Amino acid sequence: MEVFIFGASAGGGHVYDIFRNIRIKVAGFVDNSEKKWGTKFREVMVYAPEVLKSCTEDQGIVIASTYHDEIREQLLGMGVAGEKILMKDKLIFDALCLRGPENHTYTHQSGRVLFDLSEGFMLSGVVNWTVNLVEQMHLDKMDYYVLAMEREDCNCDYGKIADRIFWTDYRLDRYRQSVEETVSFIESKLPCKIIINQISQIFWAACLVKQKYGDKIEIVSVIHSDFSRIYEQNVFLDKLIDCYLCVSREIRDAMEKRYGIDKEKLHYRPTSIEYDREYKKEVASDEQPIAIAYAARLEKAQKRTDLLLPLILLLEKSNVEYQLNIAGSGTFYGRLERFIKEQGCQERVKLCGAVSYDAMRDFWKGNDVFVNLSDVEGMPVSLLEAMSWGVVPIVTRTSGIEATVEDGVNGYVCGRGDVDLIFSKIQFFAQDRQRLNEMAKACRDRVAAEHDRREYVRFLVESI
Repeated sequence: MEVFIFGASAGGGHVYDIFRNIRIKVAGFVDNSEKKWGTKFREVMVYAPEVLKSCTEDQGIVIASTYHDEIREQLLGMGVAGEKILMKDKLIFDALCLRGPENHTYTHQSGRVLFDLSEGFMLSGVVNWTVNLVEQMHLDKMDYYVLAMEREDCNCDYGKIADRIFWTDYRLDRYRQSVEETVSFIESKLPCKIIINQISQIFWAACLVKQKYGDKIEIVSVIHSDFSRIYEQNVFLDKLIDCYLCVSREIRDAMEKRYGIDKEKLHYRPTSIEYDREYKKEVASDEQPIAIAYAARLEKAQKRTDLLLPLILLLEKSNVEYQLNIAGSGTFYGRLERFIKEQGCQERVKLCGAVSYDAMRDFWKGNDVFVNLSDVEGMPVSLLEAMSWGVVPIVTRTSGIEATVEDGVNGYVCGRGDVDLIFSKIQFFAQDRQRLNEMAKACRDRVAAEHDRREYVRFLVESI
């Protein structure tokens, strides 16, 4: 079998690195951009999509793009047979010589928990979710380990847990080697429960250990995003996964009702977060600019960072005195930076770059309102972080949001892409600081009541 990779950019490059390492032949790249046709990417030819109409019997297609669903529909519309569109995980499964489970049930309940951070301590909601739990386990002197890749742009001071981190080079061009190294480490920590944040080398290593040791390891897959490809991955791998931890009710319901996963394998509990009970929030006074926080990967796809541009224009044209603080990095950073300079609003719009996990506490304390513009989320950890520090959310309606944000009580929920409504809510808070202060208190009350991380850790260790 040889494959065409649809997507001659970063995502396609990642898939190519994996396939090259585990010896899956790549026939070429395919891309919708005419500028790339006839050029080479990673020393492999890039073709127009039409080449896929003539795939031979031993050729398949792997989509490596954030726009997975749209590309799949495009291919089907071209007459490409659905069975030609392959999931990369199926190819990796075969290449690693995995087989189905033998109906082992995890019975040891040792209390030891391993956490997957194969991409390292970077700026992301998944990392913050993990570090938050690890911090609590450390405080409670529990038995845990973190499996992580060391990286130069580390986003966390991990000194206090350094002896609990297993470092391995999880670069994709040494995929098989890192799987083997991780297998050895997991074997040394049996029996254990392993928390999988994404389908990567750590997951495959856990499956290989389970294949050998059966009931001495429990594999828990965390569904962090309400994104079709994440669902499809987990459904395909369901027989290898003991249970799922869903970060929102909507995700749990989708897994059961839309994808047919056994409800006994599905668990949900509101995501937990650090909460400082002694902290007293003080919102900006009437004489001060309202401080607006945006914290996310700076990406157009899913995160919709591009919507910051019309929001800034509305703020600039209004009489709202504001300060917009943007924490994050990503492919949209350069475009955003140029736009801010073009508008001459550098004093009012600050690009903070990737802010470390620990420095985010001060970031939140300096803001009044949190804006999220995403089309797709699971349960944004940044939302809970903001609310825990009394930063009032104005967010788009995505998975998990309405279980935490009660519209008009502790924030506002807006339709996806509705920049005008988001702006109007910012304007309202700028004019009514008393209401802003009331909602800030309501935010902290909600987090204190429903998002206790000690209870979440207990649930993770004892109930799953």
